[in-house]
Formats: sequence, structure tokens, C-alpha cells
Amino acid sequence: MAGPLTSIPGIPGATNTTAVSINADTGYTIAASLLHGYFGPYLKMSGFDGIILIGVSKDSVYIWINNGVVEIRDASKFWSKDTHETEGVCLSLK
Repeated sequence: MAGPLTSIPGIPGATNTTAVSINADTGYTIAASLLHGYFGPYLKMSGFDGIILIGVSKDSVYIWINNGVVEIRDASKFWSKDTHETEGVCLSLK
């Protein structure tokens, strides 16, 4: 979820995003992770305040959001790549 001040220039912490998950095995163990960077502002600027995922994919997939269109795409091209290689693949998708 992106907060109401996300992507506003000059606001400290305006790039913060929190990812929260519930353990699929127990149904009640909750984990949260705080991240900074471009994801929160880009999500907000794409017209979405957050993403809620329910269920599990049997295949490796990723979510593509572009100009208000959301797609679930095959992520097999990312397997066995490190973070730098993955970023290179992502940049080529634009």
C-alpha cells in the first residue's frame, strides 16, 4: 500500500512502502517489510494506492502495471538471475 503522501516531492519518507503478508500455512502469522525507492511512488503515479493479492500461483509470475493496465505475466525469464541481472531484464521490458 502507498500512503497518502507517497510521491509528493519534498516530503521526508514519501517513498516508503510496506509489504505485509499472512502465512499461508498457519493463516495467522503476519510479516511486514518496509522498503524505500521507486516502487511506492510509481505505484501511486500509476493510479493505484495498493495491491492486494489473494491465493497462490502454481507458476512463477509477476505483476506488470503500465498506464492503468494490470497484467499477471510469466516470470520464468528471471529464474537463476541475481538482482543485477533481474534489473537488466526489467529495464528491457519497458
